[in-house]
Amino acid sequence: MTKEIQMTQDKHHKDTIKQIDGVFSHDDQLDELTRRASATDKELVPFPWYERLLTTLAVAVDDETIQYFDAGTDVAGDAIQVAIFTPTRVIAACIDMDSVSPMFTQPVQMAARGSITSLSVEANASSKDAHEWPGDLEIEASYRGLTRPLRLKGPSRSSNRAASDSPLWKLLSELRTDLTRATN
Repeated sequence: MTKEIQMTQDKHHKDTIKQIDGVFSHDDQLDELTRRASATDKELVPFPWYERLLTTLAVAVDDETIQYFDAGTDVAGDAIQVAIFTPTRVIAACIDMDSVSPMFTQPVQMAARGSITSLSVEANASSKDAHEWPGDLEIEASYRGLTRPLRLKGPSRSSNRAASDSPLWKLLSELRTDLTRATN
């Protein structure tokens, strides 16, 4: 007789799922794509494919801390793009909404942070605009092992604070370091 091994979620995995889901649920467009009205219409419930995506992302993160998380739709709004950065890994997923069905599963890709091959950045503020400098950032990072570059957008500063306060600005600093290490 063989013993069946049963895996259970530990607190860290539950917290990771909650953290990832929190980003999705705070974006109206993502929330609409990942949830549907319940039978009683009193609340929105996640689609089964989305619950599996959360599990897959939590398994990929494993016991590491999420340092930066970004999720959004592409320009046409027909694909969800996910990027997660931990201290040692980059985790990416692109969900084509035309392919989603109740039994849909989405593999995620992982690469080492040190496998970065290129990094580009674009800032939208004028060099003379001291109060808004450097403005919103658009970052594109490519990694060996990922099929497409990661595109990140966001403010360079949190509210009226210095640019160094923004999570995206902090990530950019880390990515520059990763790129320097990868090319040496």
